[in-house]
Amino acid sequence: NPIKCECSIHWITSIDRSRWRGPWYTGECKSPQELEGKELKDLNNSYFQHCRE
Repeated sequence: NPIKCECSIHWITSIDRSRWRGPWYTGECKSPQELEGKELKDLNNSYFQHCRE
């Protein structure tokens, strides 16, 4: 399934990456265009600086 990597998933950057196990933590962004193809595991806070807390 395509994943919209927008502000609503900003929380994913706060997960302890050492605990990421299994296929449910894999996936890649489909949008926005600047993040298309980026894997979820590679996202960090810098991609969401424009988001309001």
